[in-house]
Amino acid sequence: MLQDSTILKNLVEMKRLPVLFIGSGFSKRYLKNYPTWIELLKEVAELIGLNDVQFEAHIQKIRSLHPDYKNSEIYAALATVLSDLLTTKLINQEINIDKILTQEEKEKYLNGTDCFKLLISKKFLNFEINSDKEEELKDLSKIQNKISSVLTTNYDNFLKNVIFTNSEQFISQDDLYFSEHTNYAEIYKLHGDVSFPNSIIITSNDYNSFNKNLKLLTAKVMTLLCDFPIIFLGYSLSDENIKAIFYDFINSFGPDVKIKCKDKFIFIEYKKDEQGFIEGEKIFQHNGSDITVKTIKTDNFSDVFKYIDMIHPVNSSIELREIKKSLKKLIVSSEKGEGLPFANINNIENSNSIVFDYRPTTDLSAIGIMPTMDGFARNPDELNLLIFNGAEIDYRQYASNWFEISGIQNTRNICVFTIKSNLLDNIENCNKFNINYTYRKQQFDNLIRENNTIVDNSSSSGKEEIYQEINSTDETSTINKFSNICSHILKFRLANKLTNQDCHEFISLVINKKRDIIANSNMRKLMSFYDYLVNYNQLN
Repeated sequence: MLQDSTILKNLVEMKRLPVLFIGSGFSKRYLKNYPTWIELLKEVAELIGLNDVQFEAHIQKIRSLHPDYKNSEIYAALATVLSDLLTTKLINQEINIDKILTQEEKEKYLNGTDCFKLLISKKFLNFEINSDKEEELKDLSKIQNKISSVLTTNYDNFLKNVIFTNSEQFISQDDLYFSEHTNYAEIYKLHGDVSFPNSIIITSNDYNSFNKNLKLLTAKVMTLLCDFPIIFLGYSLSDENIKAIFYDFINSFGPDVKIKCKDKFIFIEYKKDEQGFIEGEKIFQHNGSDITVKTIKTDNFSDVFKYIDMIHPVNSSIELREIKKSLKKLIVSSEKGEGLPFANINNIENSNSIVFDYRPTTDLSAIGIMPTMDGFARNPDELNLLIFNGAEIDYRQYASNWFEISGIQNTRNICVFTIKSNLLDNIENCNKFNINYTYRKQQFDNLIRENNTIVDNSSSSGKEEIYQEINSTDETSTINKFSNICSHILKFRLANKLTNQDCHEFISLVINKKRDIIANSNMRKLMSFYDYLVNYNQLN
């Protein structure tokens, strides 16, 4: 039976898709051996040759020099010490870099990636789900279309690869304002991402830069709060990041606004073995002003997710994202005097107008999102599948119109190389396609060069191992397991342990076992890289 909660019932009655603000406690709940901050730094310290006594000595030295430091500041200062120490040891050749980095990681280091942050990222690249939380994760997975967007300070890719697989991901504070986004089906990695080690915020300098721009984050939270309730998961009420956000909020608004927002901030706090909901309030005070936040203490996260699942929007967050992108594209075109004029369905004076029906609809083609019929894809994942399966499509329409209409990110992994190879003349007017194509080609050219990958003639020495991995799965296996297989296929192909034909076979097998995998970031990269390989001779 669902536990009773006045706070969560009010959330459902708002009929607004909530935003999730997720901290490290969330990943620690679901992932095996997920390190705390101090555990993470200790593991890295061991890699660079420090024993327990030396590690503790550094901590005590920081405490003696900065007795007013909070734990978060001590850990950031410790990260700075370890980073500097690693750099010194590398310069003095006191560390064999081949013993702490793989060949691929070493190439990244030689191309400008911070060595310390490479070691940090290694700890989060691969993860395993806690078996006792699998049922709870099923409840969480059901609400991915009921969540407006996700803000997180976690480095790992658990949210993107396992839960919110169809969400677009933005990394760093800059992306909050300098990237095109809609606030729907999006993940914001505020402290960086393991896939881009240099983006990770961990040292004192990193945090100083982050805190200087904290008002950008607060502004983003305020923007979201105007439209959505915000649920905090995986944080402590004493977390300095959370306090800073609330303090900025307190200083930015008057009492009337703060009263209206009282029910929109919901803080879910972990309380071991508590299956009910202990509801309360937390008052954050700063500079003589305050704000009240709703709190729930519980260990029953399944019921929290079940309440969120009771929210029933007309369109999912993913559909709303695509709708908003299309509307933006149409409006920008209209401002420029391009495209067709708008007309209300009740006042059609021009048959050549774009007609808007304000009634609820799930027919996305009505507002410019291309349908799957007649060979057109509604999203990049469907396009990748069409190209991979050799479907007959209008390559020029995709390059010239579809990329523009769909608002494709420059960094999105799409099978652009088949499109390019089928365009007989130049495509100078296909701006978004050209940008994506150029970015993808540079990335894959670098991968080929860094790994000494043989494009046209490779072996199948790794084929049996991949077969075994795929055969160990079934339809109940998690997305994360299939995602890891995709990562291994790419790794083996780069190492010349698989042929292009092997890759095609394995991609087909994985998709046949788990159709949803096409929306996974590792599968997207694998399909795009395979597309690059089979068209390599035409591209170079």
